[in-house]
Amino acid sequence: MARLTAARRRAIRLRYLDGYPCDAAARLLGRSTEAVRDLARRGLRRLRAAFPRRQVRHGFPLRPQRKAQ
Repeated sequence: MARLTAARRRAIRLRYLDGYPCDAAARLLGRSTEAVRDLARRGLRRLRAAFPRRQVRHGFPLRPQRKAQ
């Protein structure tokens, strides 16, 4: 989260961590609802890029396959 801009970080915190609806978060941030949606979307996109998904099967991470010798 520290790599995000302050506005993106606040939008994500209000929307997803504090559970505010988009219109309430927009009022708190002093922006339009569209702007808050955009900030949160871009912030989440940046976080996803920083933490690539690991393959998971039945709730457990998959181990790397060993090469046959």
